[in-house]
Formats: sequence, C-alpha cells, structure tokens
Amino acid sequence: MNSNALTVSGLTKKYEAFTLSDISFEVPRGTIAGLIGENGAGKSTILKSVLGLIHKDQGEISVLGSPVEELQPKIRENIGVVFDGTNFSEELTPKKLHKVLKGIYGSWDEEYFFALLKKLSLPAEKKIKSFSKGMKAKLSYDYCDADLFICGKYGNGVACRKTIVKNGGILEREVIDTKGLSKSGIFQRYWISI
Repeated sequence: MNSNALTVSGLTKKYEAFTLSDISFEVPRGTIAGLIGENGAGKSTILKSVLGLIHKDQGEISVLGSPVEELQPKIRENIGVVFDGTNFSEELTPKKLHKVLKGIYGSWDEEYFFALLKKLSLPAEKKIKSFSKGMKAKLSYDYCDADLFICGKYGNGVACRKTIVKNGGILEREVIDTKGLSKSGIFQRYWISI
C-alpha cells in the first residue's frame, strides 16, 4: 500500500492570465495538510486538478495510490469533498438524504450518521434549504466517511466523521479511524497579508 494519500508532482496548469507552475507535495496517510495562500494563488486549481475536475497541462497526481486519470469507483467512494455550497438537493431532509446515500455507498454507516446528526445538533426532519451555511457544512462532514477528505474554502478546516464536538462547536479533528485505518485531509485556507 502506498504510504501517501495524495502525491502531486510537477503539476502545471496554464490559463490566459495565470499559470500554476511545477507544484509538488505529498500528503501521507493519517495526516492533515493545508493549502494556504493569497486569493488567486491557485489553491482551487490544485484541488480541482486533484479531483480530476479540470485537465492539468503537466505533472502527475496520485490519489490513494492510483493515478487521478484512472480512479475506479471503489477508490472515488473513499474521497470526500466539501466545497462552497451543498452537494445534495436542499429540498431533502437529512433523514431523506440518508436514504439516498445508503443506496449509493456500500459501506454506509446508518448508526453513525444519526448519532453525529444528534451530536452536531442537526434536525433530521427539517429541510436542508432552511439550514445555515454552518449547518450545511456540518451535514457535509456527517455524510463523508472517506480515506481522503478534500475541503475547499467553505469547510472551515474540519476533518470529517471522527470529529470531537463540544457544545455543538467543532473543536479539533481526529484522523485515525477506530478500526485503525488511516484517514487524511487537505484543506484550503486563505492567507491574508496586511
């Protein structure tokens, strides 16, 4: 098994007014990494390249041991993603969302999903469209049980699933699953210089 959850080597992406040039880094399994930089530095371009959402001009990207261009459904199921906005119909309630996700993910943990809903003070019967942005982010973490968690600027730097919570607020993250499987995360953050 590859010891890295994510390997990026020589990533280059050219746009008309911007070039992301020769980016290389590794995220070992069981660790959390951050992409920190000013607005327009290329953080979103890196994450979209890692997810295969945009075509890179050069370089190699390996996700959970497989080249990004060759990711099989079984591996994709182990990548959790939270960007700005919701990844599900806001007409659903969390309880109805659970039914949809249970049919999609073979390893769905119903007991854990509802326990975390309760711990995060998220109502199971209320439509998602009535949730605040923070509540929607918490819900995104709840349904994500992945070996690699990729979080855009919206995610507030919180790892998914095994989250330590106090008074409804997320305090710190735990990245080692109770079964001993390593979990990893990469988060996008802004660096503001004054």
